[in-house]
Amino acid sequence: MNFWGFIGTLRKFGNFVVGLFPVLGIVAEYIGKQFAKIGKNPTVAKRWKAFAETDRGEALIKAFQRFYWRDYASDRLELDKLPAHTVPSLRIIFILSMALCLLTPLAVAGVFPEASMTMLSGETGSAAYWSVALWLLSTAVAWGAALAGAGISNRPLSVCLNVLYTTSFGMVALLGGRSVFNILLPMGAFIAHFLTERSLSKPGARDILKGLVSAAIVGFPAGIYVLALTPLHAINMGNTVLFGPIYGAIICLLLGFVARFKKAEESNVSNRVWLLSVLNTVFLITLVARGGWSEFAGYLLSNISLFNGYLWPVWYFIGIGIIFKLLKNSKIFAKAIKESLPGKAFTPIVFLIIVLGTVVTWSESVIRVYDVNSSYRAIIDFVTAPFFNLYTWSKEWLWAKADWSQTAKTMRWVFAGELVAMLWMAAKRRLDSENMASLLYFTILSGFLIYEYNFQQFSFIRTPSHSFILLGFFSVWLLWLFHRVGLKMSLETSPLFPSAGRLPIYGAILLFCLCEIHARSALKDFNIMNKIFLIMFRGIIDVGLPYFLYVFATRRFKELPLKLSTIFGIFCLGAVLTLPFTVLEKLALCGWSPTKLNELVSTQNTLLTEYGMANLPWLQFPLSWFFLKTAMFTGALVLVTQYVLKKTDAAKSGRLPSAIIFSTLAFTSGFSSFIKTSVDLPLPNEVKALLLPTVIELNLNANVLAIYLSYWIPALLFCFVLAWAEHRSALRWVVASAVAAGSFFVFNYFWPSHEAFLRSSEILKDCGVFFFGLLTYLLVIAIRRIEARNTIEPEAVEEQEQEQELELESVSVSEPEPELEPESVSEPELESEPKPESESESETALLAPLISNRQIHALAAVFFVGIIWHGYGLVEPGRLLSHKAPVLGRDIVIPARWGKNLQTDSTKHAFFNIVHSGGFISSVVWSMRPTPPGGNAAILADLDKESKAAPAIANLEIYHKANWSKHYPGATAYYFSMELVTPKFRVPRSGITVMMPRTDGKTEILTELGEPHEFEVYEWDVVRMVRAAAADSKIAGKRPDIVDLLKLSVQPQ
Repeated sequence: MNFWGFIGTLRKFGNFVVGLFPVLGIVAEYIGKQFAKIGKNPTVAKRWKAFAETDRGEALIKAFQRFYWRDYASDRLELDKLPAHTVPSLRIIFILSMALCLLTPLAVAGVFPEASMTMLSGETGSAAYWSVALWLLSTAVAWGAALAGAGISNRPLSVCLNVLYTTSFGMVALLGGRSVFNILLPMGAFIAHFLTERSLSKPGARDILKGLVSAAIVGFPAGIYVLALTPLHAINMGNTVLFGPIYGAIICLLLGFVARFKKAEESNVSNRVWLLSVLNTVFLITLVARGGWSEFAGYLLSNISLFNGYLWPVWYFIGIGIIFKLLKNSKIFAKAIKESLPGKAFTPIVFLIIVLGTVVTWSESVIRVYDVNSSYRAIIDFVTAPFFNLYTWSKEWLWAKADWSQTAKTMRWVFAGELVAMLWMAAKRRLDSENMASLLYFTILSGFLIYEYNFQQFSFIRTPSHSFILLGFFSVWLLWLFHRVGLKMSLETSPLFPSAGRLPIYGAILLFCLCEIHARSALKDFNIMNKIFLIMFRGIIDVGLPYFLYVFATRRFKELPLKLSTIFGIFCLGAVLTLPFTVLEKLALCGWSPTKLNELVSTQNTLLTEYGMANLPWLQFPLSWFFLKTAMFTGALVLVTQYVLKKTDAAKSGRLPSAIIFSTLAFTSGFSSFIKTSVDLPLPNEVKALLLPTVIELNLNANVLAIYLSYWIPALLFCFVLAWAEHRSALRWVVASAVAAGSFFVFNYFWPSHEAFLRSSEILKDCGVFFFGLLTYLLVIAIRRIEARNTIEPEAVEEQEQEQELELESVSVSEPEPELEPESVSEPELESEPKPESESESETALLAPLISNRQIHALAAVFFVGIIWHGYGLVEPGRLLSHKAPVLGRDIVIPARWGKNLQTDSTKHAFFNIVHSGGFISSVVWSMRPTPPGGNAAILADLDKESKAAPAIANLEIYHKANWSKHYPGATAYYFSMELVTPKFRVPRSGITVMMPRTDGKTEILTELGEPHEFEVYEWDVVRMVRAAAADSKIAGKRPDIVDLLKLSVQPQ
């Protein structure tokens, strides 16, 4: 957080406090008036007014306010605008929130008597007694507000929170022993249920049935704890687990019928919050009195952390809210630049910015592939000299910083694309200020998005410096964020979530989040900041891309074909269906053996608890799983589409094709977003391990892109076959399903099964560009068809486009557009007069799309052919070739790019190399030696001694070791870095050594050593060679199954 960030945070907190205590606003207003006197000076006021009224001044002022000095007074907390009956409870919630923020620095830096504690997870720490007391009060009020708000909102939410409240606090109370005061816990659950029925009960048998079900669910845990936590257990009232739920359900049923006889006409939510909060506070105080501060504090903090884990949707929403912020920042920044530059200079300046950005961002690649041995060195020196100069100029402030460097490496492709776009505009004579402004906005938005992603990603790698001041400011920042976003949403209302219920729930979430930050800070556990930012970052990774498309659609189309609730419901359906898919996927991974699946889940649960490990080390699925997965996904697409056709009114409004596209994309977005991520659910640990995805991704990488492409492209192809058909016959349904199923099967079969080949041969980039281009092409065509019309056949669309293009060909765009006189614009009688021919022609040209559909098809064809041609050229160098290796007593395979075995002595190692531009060499070496008693570790010790004695090797360091039994039974990989000593200088090298024990008592050693920037590609070469060795049954042992591999992945080597 920089200086302006600190100032802005203080101003935010000041506006929050003034809203809570209006009397303090008098002081702020007085100080503001003193500064305002400067602006009232006649000379200053006149010049300022003249500047502010200009377009340039308005744009610059908005940019300054957006990035440096925003007007937070407009977002000030105003209690008088809230529902009157919610203000008393919200006031105490806001006061507690302020206390948690303000006292966080004191809890970190202060010296006070402390209570030592141990959490249920085994963590230990200590915190001041007064801080623990603040946790107690905040938690009591938070649970009271949550139960009260849910009680006047809807039954499902109320029942879920009631059960969670009883079970979470029940475990805390149970560990403290039985006591008559423990009756306060189930009493709170019974009262909350009574208040819920009093507000939500309605006449009718259906509502009575809902009440009975709610009573049974709420009474189940409450009844158990009535017997288990109180002296009633001593009375022979039957088995606690068996009869407790019965007693609890009877009590809830009786309370529910009483509530029906005296139904509340208007619920005062503050009274409910106060009642439940006082009950919770007394209950928690009795736990402290009986168990002591230390035991209580550990259990309480564990309870808070558990509940906050279930609030991931809140953090996801805040995380993807960054997209809105960046969109608005980009718009304001681009407008400020445009308005501040002279009109005639804007286009050439933006052109130069894009050209300069292209050259600077590509300079690093140019100097990296520079070939000093080329026969055309003089020409190359002349061409590349500017790139060397630009790289030297930008090295310190751009390439030396990891986040900026990674941003530049991605932005180079954005600049290259924009350069092509400008050439196209110039060819079409449309290189005007409007189109250049669009390019500038896209450049700024891309830069903001890419840099924000890289900044957050590298933030988790760095070890941040924390202080009590930073933690305090972080708490205040979070308080203001919740206030701006949460309070506005809570003031809205709906049948299921009225504002009177939303506001207390919003306050409860606020208290829970701030309470954990305060508590963790008091324990000196500063990872809480990283934890929160990681969840928000995951929100961007998991649902950011689908959400961005949704934002784009809402801004592009005036009216969506489906209701927002329908789109969100279909998205959630796709997310929920990932759960059975995950279970079946793990069952297939275990060879369809339920016993092996149970063993896998048990092992994964243990490793998650002890090591925090989530990903499975090896995914090798049977062919039957791909067929089953394809059938299930295609069937889900058909069912969702059938639902849209039957249940929506899109057909009546002529928007059925767009409705089909929106629904299928919403479903596939939900599915692809949650098939790769894990979320906290209130389930047993064994069930969580079962539902944990086989692959969990925390970064935007090839796997994430492959997942999105493998679901979105088949869905779009399904829509293109089906959506624009006038008569959707059974044959068309079959064809659409077959196209979707075929493409889905191909995607899932080749990824990740053939990942090693795609990465080793470097075809992966071509595949990614090809299929991402295909997805973009399909989306563009779909958007254009939706905008044109929704019910016309594609053939008619093409005919209409051809007619439009013929009209445009007859228009002479070379003639300048005549300027209209101001008087002619204001005279209404001239509107009906025919416009001059030159004017109508130029207007038609300007209104025409920059690129027609036929041109899109042609460019797409050229693009796809070019990618295929380039990818085909990479197949041969990556093809595995067989070579004789006498030293190993067998044939080995190696990618063709490594050439032939350069070792002529058959008793020594096999040696291959690649000569790079610049004269540097990458090498692959195969050797073998007897397996010593110490195994791979003993061989490593011998190699280390030999390396230290070698004069050509310096600064050898092993920075990572991994069990490679997933590739070869018993193999171990060692990653190292070193410097190769030459007569003139030292060359940095990166490498990997893999030791593969054979069944004949010998160990093969495979080493790759080469250029650091090429290491990732050559690592996958090594993977392919090791897997080929594992296929030789004469030397390799039996491959471990998935359970054994999971255990081996965390064992020390």
